[in-house]
Amino acid sequence: MATWNEVKGFLQSNFPTKLINDQMLGIEIPLQGKDRSQYLLIGMDSTEWYGEVFMICSCIGTIPEHKLNDVLSDIFGKVIGGLVAVNGTHYLRENIPASEYQQDTFLKQMGSIARIADELEEKFVGGDKH
Repeated sequence: MATWNEVKGFLQSNFPTKLINDQMLGIEIPLQGKDRSQYLLIGMDSTEWYGEVFMICSCIGTIPEHKLNDVLSDIFGKVIGGLVAVNGTHYLRENIPASEYQQDTFLKQMGSIARIADELEEKFVGGDKH
């Protein structure tokens, strides 16, 4: 089982990161084939079912209520993670149980969350707002 300090150390050694707090880092991920990037929040969290998890989260923006069903339908076929709202702002979030952490899979999931969040942001919010 990986620890948050191990994951955080790996990320800080391989990416420019911003320390948000002891449990969270910010990382800007360049998007392949685009002259754009997507900001990820990566941290340690605890869930009722899985206990300690590593969270990968990316802001989409404020999705108008009348578009929420369209967003949920859109992510159905591509989602790893789910759509969450915090204070009226929508995020794409993935939790990886600490007991199941594998570095190569985690990196792929970071890329997937960044790409999908960027697509949703462009399609449903109208571009880069966050």
